[in-house]
Amino acid sequence: MDQLNREEDLEIYISSSGSKLIYNDSSSYQNIYVIDRSEFSGMRGKFRILQFTSDAIQGIMNMEQPDRPIAEFTRITVDLIDHYAPNLKKGFIIGHGIGTVSSYYSHKYLLTAEIDPLVVEVSKKYFGHTGKNVIVGDGLALLKTEGDQSQDIIFLDAFSSTDIPLHLTTKEFFSLTNEKVDR
Repeated sequence: MDQLNREEDLEIYISSSGSKLIYNDSSSYQNIYVIDRSEFSGMRGKFRILQFTSDAIQGIMNMEQPDRPIAEFTRITVDLIDHYAPNLKKGFIIGHGIGTVSSYYSHKYLLTAEIDPLVVEVSKKYFGHTGKNVIVGDGLALLKTEGDQSQDIIFLDAFSSTDIPLHLTTKEFFSLTNEKVDR
């Protein structure tokens, strides 16, 4: 299943994973699904998942322990940030999902760029994100407005099940991040 864009694909996916669909809508960027389930990677709990396709999780939260990062990718990200930017004061994230990283560092100033306004709405309504420091717009364009050497970290978290937006993989993008990171 490449994309959950047919009702029968969605029903098969949900029934096979023991999940319950609690939200489904489409934006001009993607299909958006919020799914509840009681098990994830061998753990039991009340897990809520944001997905755009059947083969990639955009964000996952245990609603019983909302401050605990669940996805391995998120735990690794937090470890890397803590290791390489222990004195983090200001950062820029491209890609919001459910806002796990920005929520984890809510005591820091992390500005998050999210291109899809519906993703931001869903993260607030279904995952309890405050929406604090989230701007709707293209991450590359918004990063350009930040001052040179103004960021302690820049974290690229914009992806689908198959790729990263192409304009965020260019030499222009990486040159820009180099200008914006304080060393």
